[in-house]
Amino acid sequence: LRDISSLGLKAACQSLNANSTVARRVATRLVDALSKNGHSVAVLLDVLDILSDLIAKQGHHMQPLHESSVNKILPYLKVSNIS
Repeated sequence: LRDISSLGLKAACQSLNANSTVARRVATRLVDALSKNGHSVAVLLDVLDILSDLIAKQGHHMQPLHESSVNKILPYLKVSNIS
């Protein structure tokens, strides 16, 4: 069920117009989800995948989220074994 949900969210995010308020809201919630403990590696990978798509498509419209995104993503990159 999680796989279907993440695919649906990813497809919905890809269809959003540029400078969409919905895209900013989704991105904000995804960034917030990165800082919460207890998520499985699969969930974190889905979050990062969808977030990367949003940033690639609409990153210039989400500049206020850039610093908080980097601050929440960097700790995952420093861990040698996340699982």
